[in-house]
This record gives sequence, structure tokens and C-alpha cells, in this order.
Amino acid sequence: TEFSAASRDPENPVIPGSYSQPIRNQNFFAITTFDIKDKYIIDGLLRRDQSSLFGADQRSKLFKRLSGAWRVSEDITLPAVDEFKLRASYGEAGLRPVFDAQYEQFAIQGGSPVKITLGNPNLRPAFSREIEGGVDVTFKKNFQLSYSYSSKITDDQILNVPVSSATGFRNQWINAGSLEGKTHEVLLSTVLASKKDFLWTLNIAGDRTRQTVRSLAVPPFLVGPVSNTTIFRLAPGQPFGIVYGSSWVRSADQIASMLAAKRLAGTAADYVVNEEGYYVAKSAWRTINEKPIKFLDADGNSLRQIANVNPDFNMNFNTQLNWKKFSVTAVVNWVQGGDIYNYTRQWPFFDQRDPAFDQRGKPEVEKKPTTYYATFYNNFDANTYFVEDGSYVRLRELAVNYEVPKALTRRLGMGTDRSARFGVVGRNLFTSTKYSGYDPDVSGGGANPFAYRVDYFTYPIFKTFTFMLELGL
Repeated sequence: TEFSAASRDPENPVIPGSYSQPIRNQNFFAITTFDIKDKYIIDGLLRRDQSSLFGADQRSKLFKRLSGAWRVSEDITLPAVDEFKLRASYGEAGLRPVFDAQYEQFAIQGGSPVKITLGNPNLRPAFSREIEGGVDVTFKKNFQLSYSYSSKITDDQILNVPVSSATGFRNQWINAGSLEGKTHEVLLSTVLASKKDFLWTLNIAGDRTRQTVRSLAVPPFLVGPVSNTTIFRLAPGQPFGIVYGSSWVRSADQIASMLAAKRLAGTAADYVVNEEGYYVAKSAWRTINEKPIKFLDADGNSLRQIANVNPDFNMNFNTQLNWKKFSVTAVVNWVQGGDIYNYTRQWPFFDQRDPAFDQRGKPEVEKKPTTYYATFYNNFDANTYFVEDGSYVRLRELAVNYEVPKALTRRLGMGTDRSARFGVVGRNLFTSTKYSGYDPDVSGGGANPFAYRVDYFTYPIFKTFTFMLELGL
């Protein structure tokens, strides 16, 4: 048997293919800046965008931007303050959809075309308006402090939403929602030490963002991280980044609630807390029939909010130390709070291959049957067992460099004007986290913009070392 160059392995054939996505964009803009005595600065912009990604009647949109700054310290003398500046801006922007959002989409199943996505020739650009204000202060010549606050509203959000089965399609890209985001950012830069042949600087940056769904043109629904696992709930008035799934009974109040709604039989005395903190039937405790109890509300629904992936805050530390010909640079990232949903761990529960199934070392009466842990697989649907704290501190980068003295380069025959520098850079050297997966710095699969901080078989970041030799010619 002969195979093409693209498919020489009969066990793993590669099927060649191609596609074409012609996109035409036209952009026109006008910009102007006024600077009055280097004290009052005003900047303005008008921009018209056109894109073939939208329907014929929706391809043109006008956007505006206006910003201003006042160097207060040029007009008012402030003690110990070298520079004091106030700034504010307003800007508009548009977001484009994927290429095929305006077209009908089909899939071939069993040799026949199946309707998937209903086209939308009336799709409009998502329209974002952002207001930002801030202050920049330099004082005592060694400290720089900046604070920014921004409020951003995006209307006509482009969402792939479920549609009525009467259409024959599963979903459609439409302008369906409005999202509001508020962000605080702080930056502090300082010189910790400055002497002859010695300089040590430090930059600290922190931010916190919260987003809320303001409105939705369709009933609340779930999205991402991929089409067959939708866990992020979009609903008016709800924060963006809320995970919905099932939970397991872990409190007496939940037992009482289910008994009152007649979702459980017997009395509270018929249920006990096992060694892992889950309520189980007393009659099944420490037997092969022991299983956790899924919480159901009065209506028999199991879905509820089980996680919020938004961090409490993010911080970055960047420090550089120069001593004679040596320089050392370190970058540290700190993400505090926010949950991660660990699909990568949930998947092996189907095949009973997670370390939780290994009961070696436990007292005999505390060992659990495989069916106990298999219950948490939950048909690969989201549940609280796989929600983990996403906090971490990471040494993102550490670099050490040495600049070769001119006297040594001359001895090496490199000439009087040649320079040489060598060093080593290590990246992702150390991470402190309670997260059980490979890497807490994860994002959802499938490039879904509405899914993040989901470990969906995410490839971990490498620890790397790079050696560098730089010669100036």
C-alpha cells in the first residue's frame, strides 16, 4: 500500500485539507494633539472602521477618543513633590466576530449535512465605551506612584446563543448582551539604593477587575470552555466568571433542606459525615455501598453556583540590581484568590486512575470503594469536588548578566570598541500554590473568550534556562 507524503503511517493517517477566509477591512482615522506650555495636553481621534465580517448593512462604524492631562505641579508648588499629573480619557472601540458568524454552518455526520449554526447577516460590532481617570506622582526623586480607575461598558456583545429547535439549528451568533467592567490599577516604582557602582530598583504593580453582565437579550445560558462542557453562566446582574455545577452535601443545613423537600428519605439521624467531610447514608458508611450525596434544591435541581474564577487581585514585582559589571533581574507574579475548575483531574476518574482511588496507608475501616470516588466523575459534568483555589506565587523570571570589561576584550583581541556580555535567564523557576494540577496559570480550551481559569488538558508552562552571549560589533 502506498501513502502520500502527508500520511505515511497507516495507523495514524493525516488527512490533508485547506480553507480560505477572505476578509476585507478599511480603516480611516484623524488624530490631533494640543500641548499648551507643556502643562495642558489634549488628544483626540476619530476613526471609521469597515469590515466584511459583518452583514452588508452593518459594516461601517465610527469610533471616538478624547484624552487630557494637567501637569498640576507646573502651576502649583507642592512640598517634596517633583511631578503631579492628573489625567482622564474617554474612548470607544468595536469588537469583531469570528469569520463564519454571518453564515450558516453545517457538519457532516454519517455522510449527511447537519445544521449547526444559523447565520446572522445583521450582526453588528460589539461597541465598547471606556472612561479612565488617574493620577501620576513623583516625589523625593526616588518614588513614582500611579493610580488608574477605568469603567468599561460593552454593548451588543457578540454571543453564540442557543436558538429554538424550530429553526433546525443549534445556535446563532447575535448581539445579545451588555457587559460592564471596573478596574483599579496601582503602580509603584522606587530606587531602593543608589551609590557608586550600585543601583537597586523595584517596581510593584497591582490590579483588580470585576465584570458584571448588565443585560442579556436571551434567557440565561451556559458557555465554555468547549462546546460539550459548558459551565460559565451568563445572566443579567451576575458577575462574569461564575461557574455553575453540582455540589455534594457537606452540612447539616443541606441535609435538613433536602429532608424538608422530601429529596431524602428518613431523618437527619440516618446520615453521617464521613472521613472526607461528605454526608453519606449511615447504613452505607464504611461499606462498599458508601457514596456521597448530591445536593438538590426544593425543585429537584442540582445546578447552582459552585465557583468564581475571578482573582481577588493580581500583583507583579520587578526588581533589578546592578553592581559594577553584574546585573540581576527578577520578576515575581502573585495571583490571590479565584477558583480553578480542574477538568484535567476529573477525566481520569472515569477510568479510576486518579491517586484518590489508591487507598493504601489508610486504616481498614476508612478505605473507600472505587464506586465512591467514581461518583465524583458525575458524567464529566462540573461539580464542587474539582473546584480548587487558584492562588499562586511564581518566580516568572530570574536573569543574571555580566558585562565584560573593555580591558579584557582588548586582551582577547576583540578591539577597543567591541563590547561583550554573557548571562543566563531562568523562566518559571518556582511556583508556590495549593493547586493540585500541573500549572495554576491556566485558561479555558477552545479559545473561548467567555471561559478562563479552567484546566481543560492545558499544556503546562516549561521551566527553561537560556544562556546568552552578546558581542557588539
